[in-house]
This record gives sequence, structure tokens and C-alpha cells, in this order.
Amino acid sequence: MNNNKYIIEVYDNLFNHDMLESLSDYAENLTWNFGDRYTDDDPFSLQFWGCPIMTNNDLFIENHDSLPTSIIECDNIVQDVWSKIKSQKTVNDLNLSVNTIIVNGQSYGQEGGIHKDHGSENENSSGGRFTVVLYLNRKWHPTWQGETMLYNNSGTDIVKAVVPNPGRVLFFDARIPHQARPPHRSIDDLRMTMAFHLSNDLSHS
Repeated sequence: MNNNKYIIEVYDNLFNHDMLESLSDYAENLTWNFGDRYTDDDPFSLQFWGCPIMTNNDLFIENHDSLPTSIIECDNIVQDVWSKIKSQKTVNDLNLSVNTIIVNGQSYGQEGGIHKDHGSENENSSGGRFTVVLYLNRKWHPTWQGETMLYNNSGTDIVKAVVPNPGRVLFFDARIPHQARPPHRSIDDLRMTMAFHLSNDLSHS
């Protein structure tokens, strides 16, 4: 796979200070559970903190029946976030809908394995599937690490590393192998993200 033919975009400054503060408050007050993994079959993927927000399928969320099944059923702040993201030209042009939203948290030592997101593992999978990662921490410095790493198809080389700056949004084709790195050992806080799994598959429209 030539990653150059797949979309990778980074958006900064979509949210003002008040919105970022509200997002951080929202994430910090969720009921976090420990034990999720980025991919169950990767021995290098360690457990991390997580909280599912919505899903319209049961691919990898337990007790999904208790969650909202569409974005319009989510809290207003989540809807406002999606509205901002969807206003970006590439996202809007692809006519994407939200399948799943999860808030993730990693501390030092909780490495994520290199993986492709669910539903996109097959190179010829039907419909377009994409992932959005929104970085939720109130502050971040590159020396704290915690980058999202995007790899070539074989997972042998890094094609892009994204620093988790507050409010930054990473949008990419879910077929791209990627990995979430934990924060540096000197950082006590969780590295927090809100991940949107998207599709323009007609079955999820």
C-alpha cells in the first residue's frame, strides 16, 4: 500500500478556549473503565482506560445496548464537536456518518499496538471508513511524547507522527496502520482522546 493515496489531515484551532475547557471537563467526569485494548490479537497492545460514548454496531464495545446509537442522541457537547469536524471540507465532501465514539486514556506504560481500525482491515472493504482523533488534554508539550504514529502498510516505517496538542484533530483513512503512544514516564496525567469511527457505507448512512 502506498499511504500517499490515503487521506491524512490535521486540523488545529477548530475550538476556542471555552470549548476546549468544556471538552476537558466532559472527559474528566466520564465513568472511565480500565481493561480495553486497541486490538485484542496484538500481544504488544496493553490495556488502557476507556469510555464508549455511542455506537451503532457491536464490533468491539461490550454492553453496547445501553449506549446512544446515533450522534443526535449524544450530549450536546459531543454533537457540537462533530459539527465542527464535519464542517471541514474533506470530511463534509465524503458525506460521512458516525458509527462509534470512544474516549480513551493512556498513562505511562500503556502502549497501544499497531493496528487498523475495525471494519477497515480488508483493503477492499466496502464503503469508505475513516477515523477522527481529537486530543482532549488541557496542555501538552512534545517532550511528553504520546504521539499518534501512522505507518506504511507493512507497519515497518512511520509515515507521520502527530503530537497530541490540545484541541488538535487528526483525520485519516482507517486502513492506515497506526498506534497511540503513551505519555512520558514523568507525566502523571492520562493522555486523553476522543475517537470517532466514521463510514460512508450506505449501511451506516
